[in-house]
Amino acid sequence: MKIKVVILSVFIIILVSIPTSSPAIEKWDGKITTIRIGNREPRIPGKVKPQPTDVIEEFLETINAAHDPDPETDIAAVSQRMRPIPGIHVYDAFDNHLGILQDIGGAITIYNYKMKTFIKISSQTGDLIGNNMYYESDDCAGQPWVNSGATYYASQFCGTYYTGERVAPITLEVKSWNSPGLCNCTPISQYSEMQVVAVPAIEVPPQAFGYHIPVALPLQFKAQVRLIIE
Repeated sequence: MKIKVVILSVFIIILVSIPTSSPAIEKWDGKITTIRIGNREPRIPGKVKPQPTDVIEEFLETINAAHDPDPETDIAAVSQRMRPIPGIHVYDAFDNHLGILQDIGGAITIYNYKMKTFIKISSQTGDLIGNNMYYESDDCAGQPWVNSGATYYASQFCGTYYTGERVAPITLEVKSWNSPGLCNCTPISQYSEMQVVAVPAIEVPPQAFGYHIPVALPLQFKAQVRLIIE
């Protein structure tokens, strides 16, 4: 009778010691939390195998960036700003895209998508074709003005690049002028008059074009549909 009691007691103890269900595993929601206790390696909730600290940190940056994408680098965001542009596209000698061809002759006229304006490239030098500058002073000082036709073009003047301000042109009483070929101020004689329909000239930094100016010759022309980021 005593033996039976002992066996029954052991059996009851074993039953009590066995867990009725396995512990719940926390579901990983995709966001990373690095946990460090003392010198222990960080772990990812839901992941069992510990990883080196640098691997975890790189993984954290990658996954969290996917949950909170950068609009400048995210593929979906960039693709929404891309437009298929058909036409004859112009490239420099190193295959850099310059724009879409508008006209060809002594100068190659290209539409520059980055600046949203036209440029005229010399087929001899690769530099932009120049425009005269006009002034209301007699010594080429003060605000420079360009012919109203340059409102929609970028041009060079003595190593500096300009475009016309997109405003209504005025009839300018010119007192002096300067040409890109001479880079020398020419005053207007007091006995003569000079009037030009003009707009103010705005200086354009070289990086605004999106490629190096002067461009590398020879140019290349490709009839294609190209995706342009606007």
